[in-house]
Amino acid sequence: MSYPPLSALALRYLQQLHQRLNASGSERVKTSAKAVQQVLSWCIEHELVPGNSLKLPQFSFNLALLNNIATTRQPGHVTG
Repeated sequence: MSYPPLSALALRYLQQLHQRLNASGSERVKTSAKAVQQVLSWCIEHELVPGNSLKLPQFSFNLALLNNIATTRQPGHVTG
């Protein structure tokens, strides 16, 4: 199945988040932010996070999830 790619806003957010996670290991963020919503929607479509993640007031990102996002974004990766 082919999903739309992450937007430039979402990609910038992930890059900044990755830098912060390298220092902290995990970060709780408000799900109301536009970039967070885009990233979580994409992750839900790819079954990387639970389907109710956008309904939570906050979501916790960690390096393992960012690594899963990077792997899933690689050309030729198939989710199932």
